[in-house]
Amino acid sequence: VGEMNQTIIDNVNAKVGPGDVLWYLGDFCFNIKRYEEFRRAIRCENIHLIYGNHDEAIQKSSYLQDLFSSCQNLAEIQVLNQRIVLCHWAMRTWNKASKKSWMLYGHSHGNLPDDPNLLSFDVGVDCHKFQPLGFDDVRKIMSRKGDHVGSI
Repeated sequence: VGEMNQTIIDNVNAKVGPGDVLWYLGDFCFNIKRYEEFRRAIRCENIHLIYGNHDEAIQKSSYLQDLFSSCQNLAEIQVLNQRIVLCHWAMRTWNKASKKSWMLYGHSHGNLPDDPNLLSFDVGVDCHKFQPLGFDDVRKIMSRKGDHVGSI
């Protein structure tokens, strides 16, 4: 577990710079005594946390919430004119799905089959060699889903 945790931290720090924006889609840390240590080990200053099912301690602690730029259950953001819905859990439909918005999630550890008819995708690090995906990575994946998606 320690090796996996260090690999994730090293991979995040290799890909995400201090001035970048990082969205963490839940289950930040399983050991309440190590939340602050893990957060401080990630050099990115602007981390937004989407609560996962193992983030109860963070939800109950304003001190732990203050380690992040924001904490919420779901977020709707826009990057380079692309609308994106972020949640810990996968959704079959979401706001603006019919307008080709993306739905990014974690939680399932790669156990849900990817649906080529939906612009949704599991971005959990455990599905991607313990590395975070950047916007360009996700855009490349979504472009393979074709023009038929988004007609819900």
